[in-house]
Amino acid sequence: NIELITSSSENRFEITNFSKNIKIHKLDVNKKDIHYWTTKETLLFTIKAYFYAKKMLEKKDYDLCHCFFTIPSGMIIYFLNHFRKKKIKYIVSLRGFDVPGFNPRLNNIYFFWEPLIRKIWKNSKYVVANSHGLKKLALMTDKNRKIRVIYNAIDSRKFYPGKNTNKNPRLLVVSRLIPRKGIEYIIS
Repeated sequence: NIELITSSSENRFEITNFSKNIKIHKLDVNKKDIHYWTTKETLLFTIKAYFYAKKMLEKKDYDLCHCFFTIPSGMIIYFLNHFRKKKIKYIVSLRGFDVPGFNPRLNNIYFFWEPLIRKIWKNSKYVVANSHGLKKLALMTDKNRKIRVIYNAIDSRKFYPGKNTNKNPRLLVVSRLIPRKGIEYIIS
């Protein structure tokens, strides 16, 4: 069984059954934009998710916690484990903003977060990056941490060009034009 704690896009607390074995717990953090997190929303989610996960861990034993992002998700489980006798194993999936140096706009914040990030990674079962570039960047924060790579990818055995494929395919790309998106590789 899988239980997911996330924020609500409807700005109300609710629990939904995604399927027979998957339950989604949506916390109200009064989000204004589902694609952008303000500092206030992030802090509110962190506090609410911490206490909500604490209650869940008091009621049930879980085999593993998969944390998307080091902060806030990995931080929540790290601190819950810090105050619990029975620790829960956790995996941290690095997604970008949680890796110091990923966004130069946040360099002054990364400076303060780096020691905690290293502790969160050190105590995790695994740390997984979604690209070799992100892994390389993460190793600049903790060169001793083994980091695995699992790409955000498509199963090419299921999704592949048909036999009548146009040699000059037409692509639609929806993205911000920033260096880390690698749009120049599609254009060239």
